[in-house]
Amino acid sequence: MAALSRMASGMHRKVHIGPNDVVVMSSHPIPGNELAVDRVINELYKLRAKVIMQDTHVSGHACAEDLKASVFSGESRNMRFLSMESSITEGQLP
Repeated sequence: MAALSRMASGMHRKVHIGPNDVVVMSSHPIPGNELAVDRVINELYKLRAKVIMQDTHVSGHACAEDLKASVFSGESRNMRFLSMESSITEGQLP
């Protein structure tokens, strides 16, 4: 949220938000931070950015079926993840 706050206030060194930009707020604010989040959203609206408020938060981990498909996709992986994915395709949880 700190980086987004800097972007919304025009203080970020590398990212500038403009009228055609879309910002997705993918989770709910941490309790106690609601006012700070509201301020950032207001700043984004002032920049005429489109703000989407929708809980799209996910764990970031693929489901077992996705892992099964990716094991045989030919992508480069490190051995730890390859081992984890192989045990999942065989029905074993790491």
